[in-house]
Amino acid sequence: MANSAENLKLVNNSEYLGNRSWSWEVWLEGPAVELGRVESVKYFLHPTFKNPIRLVTDKSSNFKLSSSGWGEFNIRAEVSIKGGKTLTLIHGLVFDAKEKERALKTTKGSVFLSHSVADGPVANKLARLLLEKGYRVTDTAMLGIEAGQDWRKEMRNDMKLADVNVVLISPGMTEYTSLAAPHMLSSEKLIEGKLLSVLLGSADIGENLVNFQSLRISSMDEIGNVVEAVEKLIDN
Repeated sequence: MANSAENLKLVNNSEYLGNRSWSWEVWLEGPAVELGRVESVKYFLHPTFKNPIRLVTDKSSNFKLSSSGWGEFNIRAEVSIKGGKTLTLIHGLVFDAKEKERALKTTKGSVFLSHSVADGPVANKLARLLLEKGYRVTDTAMLGIEAGQDWRKEMRNDMKLADVNVVLISPGMTEYTSLAAPHMLSSEKLIEGKLLSVLLGSADIGENLVNFQSLRISSMDEIGNVVEAVEKLIDN
């Protein structure tokens, strides 16, 4: 999957490493003349990555970036072109379909994790613990979504496919988690019984979430309690 502009596009490959972990590479492709005018590519990864902004200047590799992780997400790239022009590309990082199918056969269940950008560190630790337990995790901070894309529809589809939907709620949460998710959950019978609200610190639960299961944690050390709650929901 790739989005292109002015004949330049981003592509990627991937390799499944086991234990729900993947290595991957993303690079720029296009006509030699246009590639020759590119001076650098700045990649913007998911905010849960350490150093999520990466600058690549190696022309010989077509500005290839190598990394690893556990989930697919949208990569935004700012392509600097001679003459001062900047081209923005969005690429949906995708893993090899056959390898994904093999990985899914070994999972205990699927978890959709919804959170604000500010709560990325909490979400990342929770995702890691769930992955170590053998669960498949889909995570989105709603960054990198293309202009005009119906993110409410995308989120609803992801939630329907998950065995459990975990929503992190904190004072710094975005409209995405505070308004849209509860609204859709309350109107979608298919996902009503699969929601776990996790209150971070002193965060208050909204009126539209009081009828769903919730759990409060005060520190990173208590994230294991969330994992246990997810396991109980999936087992039931």
